[in-house]
Amino acid sequence: MRNRVAGWMGVVCLGAGLGLAGCGGVDPHGGPVTSAVGDTGGIKGANDSTTDGGAPDRSCGAVGQPCCPALQSDSVSGDDTTGTCNDDLLACNGVEACVNGTCQHVNPITCGPSPVPCTTLGCLEPLGLCVTQPADEGDPCTPLLNACVVNGTCHAGACVGQPRDCSNGNPCIVSGCDPLLGCQLPSTLPDGTPCGSDACSVSACMGGVCTVTSTTSCDDANPCTADSCDPRGGCTHTPVADGTQCAPSDACLAGLCKSGVCTPVATNCDDGDPCTIDSCDPIKGCLHVTAPDGTPCGDCRQCVSGCCQ
Repeated sequence: MRNRVAGWMGVVCLGAGLGLAGCGGVDPHGGPVTSAVGDTGGIKGANDSTTDGGAPDRSCGAVGQPCCPALQSDSVSGDDTTGTCNDDLLACNGVEACVNGTCQHVNPITCGPSPVPCTTLGCLEPLGLCVTQPADEGDPCTPLLNACVVNGTCHAGACVGQPRDCSNGNPCIVSGCDPLLGCQLPSTLPDGTPCGSDACSVSACMGGVCTVTSTTSCDDANPCTADSCDPRGGCTHTPVADGTQCAPSDACLAGLCKSGVCTPVATNCDDGDPCTIDSCDPIKGCLHVTAPDGTPCGDCRQCVSGCCQ
């Protein structure tokens, strides 16, 4: 961070050849600046301390390095008065201070969250001011003053989301949404309000409950089909198994399903005897009466007492 002292102008010694031991100036720590005996009389820069050979010592004062001895750096002392640290000329990372003998950043500027959706607060160098900047595309956000939008994300600088679902699973009891207050107290819809219909039924609200009021009849009056209703497709008519009885039957006639059609099937009473008269009684079933004598029963043959001779 910049030093509290905005800067200082060194006094360049003009006494070369005059044998002056030093010349005046004031460093940012308040002490006089004095050129070392035998040097050129220039002012020391930050951490331009000299070793015994006269070369500047740059192994201290930077962040992460040991602190420089007092009066050796042109920066402000930190919380350890035994050393100083160099100013990196940046404000946002805090003050460069000597902490336990090492130069560190102290008290960096934190800007916190931005109150405006889809913006962030960042620290602006070199002033150290918190300024707004656009958030990244797709970042999560909370719409400002709109409690009816949820799951917001940033798109082109705007917070876009989905409508808040205030339903409770009952179509006959509804809740509205207020942008400031969110979901409101539920209210019951009037009786008779449509609440659902499909290909098989129609429903309406009755006392706050969605009730079926009418259904679709799928009866095709065909006993050889199984009738049902699909909510999406409507009525279906599936053929029943062949041989299923489909009409009132007696001992002589039966109605049986075949490929979805009711087909009458007569009882076969033929006993294979040419000397009997075969018939069917609806109650008794097959009857076999002896044919009169003389009834032809084959080539040059006739029935006699029920026998073919």
